[in-house]
Amino acid sequence: MLQEFKSPWGHQLLHLFTHNLFYKNSVIIQIKMDLSMFRLLTITTLLILPLQSIASDYYTVRIAAYHNADSLIQELKKLPPALRKTVEIQKKGNLHIASSIQTEDKTTLQRLLPSYQKTFPDAFIFKVLKNRGK
Repeated sequence: MLQEFKSPWGHQLLHLFTHNLFYKNSVIIQIKMDLSMFRLLTITTLLILPLQSIASDYYTVRIAAYHNADSLIQELKKLPPALRKTVEIQKKGNLHIASSIQTEDKTTLQRLLPSYQKTFPDAFIFKVLKNRGK
């Protein structure tokens, strides 16, 4: 028989927890664990989840790098207005680098790349890691 204990709110609780793992609205795995295993699973999950988001792959289109920001802006004005809205300019050292907004969806960037390359033939897709910069 399982031990029971009272919560601070006066509820009777069991030391046994059931956790269901779902796939497409169907239970594929049912895990039964006691309180200590539940705590261990919770702590492990909380430690692992942030690491997954740090290692996510993001992509951007590296459009151009210029020493003169005004020249870069003049060239960017040649892009269609819809594409121009997706461009970010960052200063790194003495260069001004124009890139598209970062995204996890590489296929969208592959579709947009020829549009960027009409004005900037050297534009290319660049893989970045989230929170690591460009």
